Amino acid sequence: MPRRSPASSCSTSWPRSPRPSVTSSPNAPRPASRPPLRAGRRPGRPTVVSPEKRDQIREMHANGHSISVIARTFTVGRATVRRVLEPSAPAE
Repeated sequence: MPRRSPASSCSTSWPRSPRPSVTSSPNAPRPASRPPLRAGRRPGRPTVVSPEKRDQIREMHANGHSISVIARTFTVGRATVRRVLEPSAPAE
């Protein structure tokens, strides 16, 4: 028996509803997607490494410890240690 496509097996096809027209101008302000932040809070994910730990990581690296050893010591990933050791790392 030959296979039929789903559209050919349906006796009636439902008309698609037209796309709604744009009623506002493109420069109209958009509604806020989330409430404003409370004062004193930074958006995003909290930092894993405190400023004290950052200093300790830099000190261990200056003393010759490898990135892997430092990461195991502070139970963070090697990428996190590399990020702390970057010359453009933010001073928090």
